[in-house]
Amino acid sequence: MPNVSLFAKFSYTDGRGNTYSDGSTSTAVTIAAGTDEVFDRTYSIGSTTLSEIWSDSIMGDFDFLYIRSNVDAEIQLVCNEGGTLSGSNIQNGFCLKLKAGIPFYLSTDDSRNMGDMAGTFNESNHGTEIDTWESTWAADTIDRVEFYASGAALVRVFAVT
Repeated sequence: MPNVSLFAKFSYTDGRGNTYSDGSTSTAVTIAAGTDEVFDRTYSIGSTTLSEIWSDSIMGDFDFLYIRSNVDAEIQLVCNEGGTLSGSNIQNGFCLKLKAGIPFYLSTDDSRNMGDMAGTFNESNHGTEIDTWESTWAADTIDRVEFYASGAALVRVFAVT
C-alpha cells in the first residue's frame, strides 16, 4: 500500500525565553493512501482570478492534499456541491487564508457539514444547530477546492488517494 511520509515540526520561543515545540524533522508521520492515483499540478493564476485547483471530477477523493502558494491567498473547501436549501442538502464552503510559502495540507477529504439536518433543515432553523455539529451535521467529503489571491500566484497542488 502506498504511503505519504510527512515531516512536521514547530518550535516557538516566547519573549521570556520559554521554548515550546512538537513534531520531528527526522521521524515521519505516515499517511496511508488507498491507491497509487496521483494528482500533481502547478498553476499560474492571474491576479484576482478565482480558480478551481482540485475537484472530485479530477480525482474521486484524496487521502492527502498539499497546497502551497508563493503569495498570500485564500482557499475555499466546498462540500455538497450542487445542493440546495429546499433539498435539505445545501452546498457548504469554508474559507482559509494561506500565507505565502507556508504549506497547507489535509490527511483526508472526509468532512462534516450542515448540508442535511435529517429533514429538518430549512430557512427558519438555518444556523440553529451550530452547537450540535458533532451529532447533527452530515458526514461527507470535500468536493472542490478553489483558490483566490489579490496578486498573481504560482500554486502547487499535490494529492494522492
